[in-house]
Amino acid sequence: MPTRVVDGRENPLAVTSTAKLYEVQTFHALTNQVWDGFWMLGSRRAWAALPADAQGIVAKHWNAAALAGRGDVAALNAGPRLQHRRSGTLPRGAE
Repeated sequence: MPTRVVDGRENPLAVTSTAKLYEVQTFHALTNQVWDGFWMLGSRRAWAALPADAQGIVAKHWNAAALAGRGDVAALNAGPRLQHRRSGTLPRGAE
């Protein structure tokens, strides 16, 4: 960003803090959305061969893992959010 090749980025606060992007980024906008490319891939034939109850078990755990991942990101962002709040630089849209 200091070279002005790019003028923005999309990352959670945890990345901003860890990578010290606050040193080169003046403004923040928190939109509480993110796209992450976590793909669950498998063979359609193998999936179709599973009994319906087994498919239900797998789907249940996939969904639980996705929700747990969102919780992990929220927990990782809590520390930097508190740091921003204390320093008076809480990003726009954060509250």
